[in-house]
Amino acid sequence: MDQPEAKVEIRIQLEYNQFHCLGVAMKAIFFTSLLLLLSACGIKSLVVPYFDWILTSELSEQLTLNSKQKRLLNQDVKHFLDERKTQAKRVLKHLNQFKEEEKIEVERWQNTFYAEYLDFLKGFLPMYSKYLAMLDKSQLKDLRKKFEDENEELSESIEDEPTERILERFEKNLGHLREEQKKTLNENLDNFVAASRERLKSRKEYQKSLLKLLEKELASEEKQSQIYKMTWDYNTRERNLAARQKNIETVTKVFNAISEKQKKHLRKKVESYKEWIRYYLKEDYAAISRQGFLFAQTPIVLNL
Repeated sequence: MDQPEAKVEIRIQLEYNQFHCLGVAMKAIFFTSLLLLLSACGIKSLVVPYFDWILTSELSEQLTLNSKQKRLLNQDVKHFLDERKTQAKRVLKHLNQFKEEEKIEVERWQNTFYAEYLDFLKGFLPMYSKYLAMLDKSQLKDLRKKFEDENEELSESIEDEPTERILERFEKNLGHLREEQKKTLNENLDNFVAASRERLKSRKEYQKSLLKLLEKELASEEKQSQIYKMTWDYNTRERNLAARQKNIETVTKVFNAISEKQKKHLRKKVESYKEWIRYYLKEDYAAISRQGFLFAQTPIVLNL
């Protein structure tokens, strides 16, 4: 595909505490690779072919990779995206079922999509671990600084107007909230904030242990194996956070009070997600040649 004449700048704002059961950068990566560009561009046929480029650019930025590592990563990303299509078809079936339900069972659907997330993680973590294990001392220094900056931003965002942020999160999927729903959310606001603080604390602990591991002189395969296990444990332990069950109960109350208008709004959202997955399934990423475009000075800004 030829390089567009004009530079493209895609800005995606992701609140760290938006996703209840996902962890670390994989939150962003999962939705970036399948669903997240829904508002970035209205022309799916122009955006979907660049999923490999988007994911490569984001991962390279997160892991502070050099140009050679980035080129190697792009080949792995193309393979990964093509490999994930079986799962994408399964997710499509889930969304079809979800769309048709009259009463949404929140915990059951969280468990369904969490199981899909774990399957995604099993496929993604070997690649993630491989490139983390490649980092030299200079790159580790940059990674440490990146973690510190991101955590400072996350800490500020948790305390910054939590009521408006949490209401907005639900309104994106349901449209205008009923007073009963707003009351439920406001009454449980402290628990949402507490869950966000717990996740940030867990994130910092993981990053500290990860950096310590990356500084060790280990054989590449052994280091990759330890990174995999550590990152898997971190991403799955969020299910056990103290505030999680209470939040599920709150979300269930909100969905139990859903109106017909909100159901229509939600189904329209789900249909949009399905359409993006269909476009993704049509692509053959291994056959795409970027001809230098991947490494052009084309900024992507993704705040985690």
